Amino acid sequence: NLQPGINILRWTIKYNNCPDSSYDDVEINAGAIPTAIISGDRDICIGNSAQLLIEFTGEAPWNYTYTDGNSVFGPFATSNPITFISVTPSSSTSYALVSVVSDNCSGDVSGLATITVSTAPPTNQTASLNGLPLYGCVGASATISCTPVNRATGYEWDAPFGCYFDANTSNVAPYTTTAATTQITFGQPNGSGFLICVKPVNGCGSAIQRCVWIRGLTSVPAAVTGPVVACENTTASYSTGVTGGATGYTWSGTNGISILSGNGTQNVTASFAPGFTQ
Repeated sequence: NLQPGINILRWTIKYNNCPDSSYDDVEINAGAIPTAIISGDRDICIGNSAQLLIEFTGEAPWNYTYTDGNSVFGPFATSNPITFISVTPSSSTSYALVSVVSDNCSGDVSGLATITVSTAPPTNQTASLNGLPLYGCVGASATISCTPVNRATGYEWDAPFGCYFDANTSNVAPYTTTAATTQITFGQPNGSGFLICVKPVNGCGSAIQRCVWIRGLTSVPAAVTGPVVACENTTASYSTGVTGGATGYTWSGTNGISILSGNGTQNVTASFAPGFTQ
């Protein structure tokens, strides 16, 4: 049950109740059990290097070894609790820690860092963008996807400020997924709508970006046309032009005006009740 740090063990010899009993001490410095975690998934182009991150706990210095699945490298020594190592694999490789030692104590290792190596950019074809609604309402979500592109290791999604992806407000554009699908949640429109884009990528570059614009707000309504003079106990027809992005038209009247028919369309019949003045 030694605790990390200085531990003192005392051996005492007593003779009856004599006050001058004899004792001796031994001091043991117990090191904390170290841990090491490796991370750093990356996409690179062949011939390039990648940095792997190792985070240590316990007492410095640390001695560690790691493997690429075929060979074990090390031991290496470091006094930095956050240490980077550079690797240049010729093909996609996963790296893991094998061991960590600190103060003569063997510790626990965990984590995995996968380096995906590409030899050329994705095929230069435009990915279709599917699943977007015709209209983007604030707070609404939609699952969108694109056609997979040859050699792409990821898909970079773009959307206006305020939008986010995969139900996480931290996932803002540009946001990259390994699968050719994501969920978008709409924020306030940029102008009257949203420009949503996707671009296939890998460590060597990207393919053509595909963008789709969807409406978020309607345009300013067109002018209302019809008689500007009406008598009580009569009806009259009124209409408006096409409004960009509108799916329906809601009409109302004041001072005794009621809509007889056509509400929801561009053309209505209005009734002027008895006593109508203006």
